[in-house]
Amino acid sequence: TFWSSFWKDKIPHNPCNVWWRLLINKPPSSLQIHFLTPFMVEPLCRVSGAVLETIQRLLFSCPKKLEVWQCALSKYRGTSLYRGLYQQPLSS
Repeated sequence: TFWSSFWKDKIPHNPCNVWWRLLINKPPSSLQIHFLTPFMVEPLCRVSGAVLETIQRLLFSCPKKLEVWQCALSKYRGTSLYRGLYQQPLSS
């Protein structure tokens, strides 16, 4: 299945975990985590510290994070992570 191959691919845990959380609609943005534990996590972008870290900021709006994600996706093209994002329905 998609999920079996997703976890078996040789993708580092951190990016794999972030995308898995997004695919199951549990985004790991600081803003989302802040809603659950406001006393433990600030809702700001962990890179700039200047703006709220929304899902969009986590993946696309922060220039430094976008560069990292683009590099990671190009490196793992052909893996289940890449296929899951671009070719498979999320319910697979």
